[in-house]
Formats: sequence, C-alpha cells, structure tokens
Amino acid sequence: MKTMTGKPIQREITDALNEVATSLRAYLNKALPEIRSDWWNALVVAQLTEQQLRNLRDRKVDSLAGLDLASLLRVFNFNFDDIAQRADLPRNLRT
Repeated sequence: MKTMTGKPIQREITDALNEVATSLRAYLNKALPEIRSDWWNALVVAQLTEQQLRNLRDRKVDSLAGLDLASLLRVFNFNFDDIAQRADLPRNLRT
C-alpha cells in the first residue's frame, strides 16, 4: 500500500516515528539539564525499564542520542510534571 506521496505506508510511519524521536531527543536535551545537574542518572537512567537498562549498558549508551523512541517517551512521561512546570506547558498536553 502506498500513500499520496508515493511512499509505502510502512516507510511513512517509520519516517514519522524517527522525526518524533529526533524532536523529543532535542527537547529533552534542553529540558532535563534545567531540572537537575545530575539529570542523566536521576532523570533518565533511573526511569528506564530493566530491559531498557540492559540495552543501555550493553551498548554503552551515555546520552539521549542512544535511546530509542520508547525510552525517550518513558523519560518524558516520568519527568512531565517538572518539564511542564518549567516550560509552562498545559497539563492536558500529556493526554
């Protein structure tokens, strides 16, 4: 199946998800250091699932650039209240 752009639908979805991950990564790179100076361990590593942690350690990831979309979304979700308060984001943005 192809979309109006002529790309297969799977490619369109992959492109969209990659764009979301890139944008969220850039946003978190700015927002998290404003919350805590030890943001990597406290706000990222401490929020990941055991499987995500294993993946992080196995691949020796030490920055948001190494996290997939699921991990980035988890980090954003767990830190949403602090991020929203500092950025004056509406509460309904989360839902």
